[in-house]
Amino acid sequence: MPGVSHGGPVAAVFDDVMGFVLSTLNGLSGFTASMTVSYRAPVRIGIEVEFRGRLDRREGRKLFIEATAHDKASGRLLAEAQGLFIEVPVEALESVDR
Repeated sequence: MPGVSHGGPVAAVFDDVMGFVLSTLNGLSGFTASMTVSYRAPVRIGIEVEFRGRLDRREGRKLFIEATAHDKASGRLLAEAQGLFIEVPVEALESVDR
């Protein structure tokens, strides 16, 4: 549809936002295990979109993160996502061969 973003970039931003919640806001490191995105309204190209994320809960190394995307001007919910992240200690990441 002309003038509307494809879902892939929206999903990519959600993954980045939820990773930010994991690392920067909570001081943890890990990987995305799974992510589900529900598109609620078209994301029109050229509008400002505000993404919000939060850590919902933790079960051992499993971290459940939720995020939403809103039209900044109207506040309308455009999409929402749920992600499962697996915590990996920073030391383990440093030993991965490059």
